[in-house]
Amino acid sequence: AAGPKKPKKMNPSHHRTEKKKQRKFFTQEEINAIFAGVQQFGEGKWTKIKESRADLFGERTTLDLKDKWRNIKKRPASNKEAAGKKKKEKKVGKKETKKKEKEKEKEKETEEETAPPAEEKAAAAEKEDKKVGRKTGPTAKKPKAATSPKKAKAAGPKKPKKMNPSHHRTEKKKQRKFFTQEEINAIFAGVQQFGEGKWTKIKESRADLFGERTTLDLKDKWRNIKKRPASNKEAAGKKKKEKKVGKKETKKKEKEKEKEKADGKKELLKTVEPII
Repeated sequence: AAGPKKPKKMNPSHHRTEKKKQRKFFTQEEINAIFAGVQQFGEGKWTKIKESRADLFGERTTLDLKDKWRNIKKRPASNKEAAGKKKKEKKVGKKETKKKEKEKEKEKETEEETAPPAEEKAAAAEKEDKKVGRKTGPTAKKPKAATSPKKAKAAGPKKPKKMNPSHHRTEKKKQRKFFTQEEINAIFAGVQQFGEGKWTKIKESRADLFGERTTLDLKDKWRNIKKRPASNKEAAGKKKKEKKVGKKETKKKEKEKEKEKADGKKELLKTVEPII
């Protein structure tokens, strides 16, 4: 009953029908007209401001005037004032850096005056080394020198190994395709003919059958074939036989234990003397 909502009607003066081909910067006259319009009609009355100076704004839309007013509010009163502020900040920064440098120089001078001579420093360092157990002199181990940048440049980055295009596919595998019995028989025949590991020769020998299969696919399939038994039926049969053999062996062991118990009872009865 309600139905789909109708789209809102757009103001034609607010949005242009065609794409903006070239950027046109606002002139000082247009900026002054925007200021005068905001003072006269108030902020947000862009249609009235545009109509009041239609001869000046021309193709400008109300959205253009709105965006320009937003940018005018963001920036400072004038570029000259902004430049003056930056210069003042630079001057203040230079003065502060000079003060800091002078303070550092004074600190260095005071340290040099109060610092002990070199001989006393060396003696104090030797005492500390003896306490810690650090070796000094010619027997002391020298730290390992870092590899020079020249050697590092000479070595350079390792080159990547060249990949066999038939061993790796260029595109992603989209769908899994199971090996048919014919393909498995062809892999067996190829291994018997060329030997295990000669996957390129095996693939080339039956290229019409394998098609998009890569040498890596053949290698993986052969590994899985070796893992599994000759057939599932044979494996199931072996398991059944093992179970039967296991049951027979357990029965035999139980019978043997029963016989041993019976024999042990008979021997005990023989050894026991009758009471008169």
